[in-house]
Amino acid sequence: MSIPSREIFIAKKAKQIVDKLDLQGEEKEEDFVNFLKGLPSDISQNGIMQTVLFLNSKIDKSKDKKYEKLYSNLLTFYNDYFSKSADSLEDEFVQISNIVNYLHVQQVFISFTIWLKRFALSLKTND
Repeated sequence: MSIPSREIFIAKKAKQIVDKLDLQGEEKEEDFVNFLKGLPSDISQNGIMQTVLFLNSKIDKSKDKKYEKLYSNLLTFYNDYFSKSADSLEDEFVQISNIVNYLHVQQVFISFTIWLKRFALSLKTND
């Protein structure tokens, strides 16, 4: 049984992002790793739009640039995966008029954030 190419693409992108976030070693990263752990269920329970808006609120409240980097990398992933050139996830999600398309985007982000969580946890356990 082989892994679908979509999942391989998503996993590679997630690994690249976690590597860029530099989560190793610092105790203050615990909250951020916990945030990453909760992302898939947040998206599933609240929707991708509400989760992105919550992420934006974290960017505004936190002096740490990790949330801003995460948003930027989520946007990059969105653009790469869907062959877009969006400047804002919120603007993109608002423009999706078909519920089936919205749910597809949401499912892709759930899969992607599951991979983010896996890689972040693997770095945390390697400390």
